[in-house]
Amino acid sequence: MITTNRRRCRIAGMLGACACAPIAVMAPSVHAAPYSVWACADGSGKRQPAADWQSVRVSNATGILNSSCGDSAALPTARLMAVSTTTASNPPVWSAVGWKVEAPPDTSITGLDLWWTARLPITGTRERGLIEISAPHRIYRLEAPPDLGGWFGDEARGPGSEAIAYSERNHQAYRGLRTPTVTLMAWCVEYCTTPPGVNDGVVGVIEAYRIKTTVEDPSTPTGSATGLLEGTRISAPIAVRADASDVGGGVREISLRIDDRVVDRTAPGGDCADVDASNNDPHEYSRMQPCPSQQSAQLTLSPSPSLMASATW
Repeated sequence: MITTNRRRCRIAGMLGACACAPIAVMAPSVHAAPYSVWACADGSGKRQPAADWQSVRVSNATGILNSSCGDSAALPTARLMAVSTTTASNPPVWSAVGWKVEAPPDTSITGLDLWWTARLPITGTRERGLIEISAPHRIYRLEAPPDLGGWFGDEARGPGSEAIAYSERNHQAYRGLRTPTVTLMAWCVEYCTTPPGVNDGVVGVIEAYRIKTTVEDPSTPTGSATGLLEGTRISAPIAVRADASDVGGGVREISLRIDDRVVDRTAPGGDCADVDASNNDPHEYSRMQPCPSQQSAQLTLSPSPSLMASATW
């Protein structure tokens, strides 16, 4: 038999993808920590979906946007691609294509790791391209005269090119951000309209092979529980209902603890599960808001010899 006022009994909601909130019996002690979101591939190289990166067109640009992320059969290495071109339907200046990701409500993107290539082809003409990363202000810019061209990184071509794609030569890291969005853009700056009888041209190319965004979730989770009262004497299994919500990364787990020992728990799984169990970071996902914003659980507290033996009196 267990008496709840003599045992440290609490229900904890693991919230914001990595925040723990006791919501019954014990006094609240909420904390939050960052989590990681991988796109196209995770840290071990396993392919992942595009992780909520959305295509962007500026001034109705007719450039090329393509994603093979999440396609296990994609050859060569899966990627997000944006190609800025000159076409007859483009405006004469400042047209662009690219990719953008947004942080969930009440969170911010604090870090970006990008394995990619950026290229400004040699055109030998007046057309001028530009590559930018914005968060939301510009944090990277690649520009060059059209007769010289410019580039960053080594392109990954053909089967088995992952070692090139994920090499440190292609890696850029940005820390200390606090932004709701990150955008990768390939621009045509000027002379973007192709004259009649002239072939379209390429002025900027982005290929992102792997992207890791770090999301900070400081929002305070909320919750409630019923079925377990202070002073209850428990000699048979008792059902405890818990409800938790979080507007940031969502509710990752609800657990019932006795003396900080988990005796029952529930988790939604799916997108809310760690994408890479091979390392010691349990908070890696493939969606920007990986877990449901609300979760309810029916937990069971059962007296057992092991719990009685570990009692705190």
